[in-house]
This record gives sequence, structure tokens and C-alpha cells, in this order.
Amino acid sequence: MKNLKYLEVTKLLKELDFIKSDLEFKSQLIRNVDGEFQESVSHFLEKHPHLKRVWENDVKGKPIQDEVEDYKESEEVVDEETSEHNEISESTEIIDERIKGLYRQIVKVTHPDKIGTHSLKNYLSEANKAYKEGNFLKIIDICTKLDIDYNLEDDDINSIGEEIKKLKSRLKFIETTYPYQWWIERNESAKSGVILTYIQKQLIKES
Repeated sequence: MKNLKYLEVTKLLKELDFIKSDLEFKSQLIRNVDGEFQESVSHFLEKHPHLKRVWENDVKGKPIQDEVEDYKESEEVVDEETSEHNEISESTEIIDERIKGLYRQIVKVTHPDKIGTHSLKNYLSEANKAYKEGNFLKIIDICTKLDIDYNLEDDDINSIGEEIKKLKSRLKFIETTYPYQWWIERNESAKSGVILTYIQKQLIKES
């Protein structure tokens, strides 16, 4: 692969790895924080009896975790789309042959029986999983880390960019939820402001 394209792919794959890690962290975070957020909303309402009466009459105690449920549903839709995309990729003979070829090269430089070391066994394990799933992006990511040369078409590079774009969209959704906004605030006044905004929004929705 030409040096400039190699650098571009390496940059994209590093960005993809970071976004995946960030998404995994924040996805778990929003699930863990939601219970605390619900409790804080309840405590806030206890301190403001008039607002609590309006809340109980209009919102009728609906779960505050609606946003988390919306996020879960959005994840399921994206996962279905990803699964469908992978099925299409796996059925493409050209991609399949390229995965096989690159996988063989990975095995040559990572298999303990061939090189007498276990230092690269994690790469081999990841490659085995990626090969079974037909995950072309993961295969080229491993090749990049192992300095194994490969060729990519412009469409391949575009597919990495699309994956990054999709994951960024999911991250943005998480970062705009009230539980997340409440969690990132570091003083009680700001946290109360997030809670009040959330309550006002729910009351408007019910009016």
C-alpha cells in the first residue's frame, strides 16, 4: 500500500479504536448513572412540594429512564443494520478472499507453533474471532498493528469513515441525555439545573 494511504488508514483505525472505547465506556456509564439520576430527581421534588404535586398529577410517575431505553432501542437498530451489512460483506467473494489471505499472513507471524513465542497470542485470538465474523475492518486493523502490508480500495477507506461517523452519532446521543449531563456536572447547583430542565421538559411533553 502506498505510504500516504497507509498513514491515512492507520489514522482512521486509531480513531475508530478510540471511539469504540469511548462508546463502550459511556454506554455502561449511562446505565449505571441512571439510577442515581432518578434518585436525585426524587430528592429534588421532595424539596419542592408544589413542583412535586404538578409532577405527580401530570407525569404520573413515569420512569425517568426513558432516555436510557431510547438509547438501548437505538443501539438495537444500529446493531441490526451492522449485522445486515456484515452479512452482505460476508457474501461478497472478493472481500472473503481478501480476509482469508490477510488472515493467513497474520497466522504466520503470530502462531506460537510457527514462531515459538506467545507474545503475539492476543493478536492471533482477535484475528480468529474477526475471521469467523468476516470482520474485514478488524483484520486490516490487526495487519496494521503487525506491520503486514495490504491493499485497500477507496471504498474500503470510505467504509471505515462511515463506521466512525455511525459511532460518533451514538456517542452524541449519549452525551445529550439528561443522566449523562447530570453526571458530568461537578457542583450541586449545576446538577440541580439539569434536573430542573429535565422536569420542565417532561411537564411540557405531558401538557
